[in-house]
Formats: sequence, C-alpha cells, structure tokens
Amino acid sequence: MQFADFWYIVALSEQLQPNKVLSRTVLGEWLAIFRGEDGQPVALRVGVARRRHRFIYSLAIVF
Repeated sequence: MQFADFWYIVALSEQLQPNKVLSRTVLGEWLAIFRGEDGQPVALRVGVARRRHRFIYSLAIVF
C-alpha cells in the first residue's frame, strides 16, 4: 500500500466554520476544505493551471 491509500485528518470539526474555506496540502495535493450548505464537510482538490494559477478540478465529499 502507498501513503495515498490512507485517510488523513485535514481539519478538526470545530475548525470548519460556516462561510470559511481552509487551505491544506496533503501529500503534495492542494485542498480547499469547508462546510457545504447542508453543513457537511467538503474537500475540493485544487489543481495548477498555466502560470501557476490554482483552480478547482474535482469534488470529494468527506464524512
């Protein structure tokens, strides 16, 4: 198994406040972490486009 095959804690529940986005890097992947409209935690993987501008390219819901 590789490191990417495991779950990693990126934020504690109390750190995920409404209308607040947290930025984290895990195993070289940039993530945007926040609570969705329903209050559930959401993690978006952030990619790099030309000229080093970040963009969001996939969605993963974290429970």
